[in-house]
Amino acid sequence: MTTPPLLRLAGMYPSVHRQVGISYRRRVAFVDEGLADLIRALWVAALDTDYSCQGGLNPLWGPQGTAGYVAFGNASTCRRLSTLLPVDLAARLTWERRAVRFQPEEISALVAALTRAGC
Repeated sequence: MTTPPLLRLAGMYPSVHRQVGISYRRRVAFVDEGLADLIRALWVAALDTDYSCQGGLNPLWGPQGTAGYVAFGNASTCRRLSTLLPVDLAARLTWERRAVRFQPEEISALVAALTRAGC
């Protein structure tokens, strides 16, 4: 399940990243290709996601690129994620009320941390 790499409409916002289909139990979604493993790991950990972006460099965002993020339906889900991560990794992330922001190079560390936590 893949879509064209540019401007697939994902919810209300166009996506500039290639989208891939993922599923876990009854959850199904198209997500940025670079976040597929992370979103699946969050679902396995019973952390429901609302929307996300893998971030990174893109001509539309300028030379500095942008952070990736995952948004959750409520603040308690975001807080639960913070308890599953090692302190040093959690400190490198930007925590918002219902979202977490990260540099794209942190995605694999997030997946690994959730896997080690038994998720």
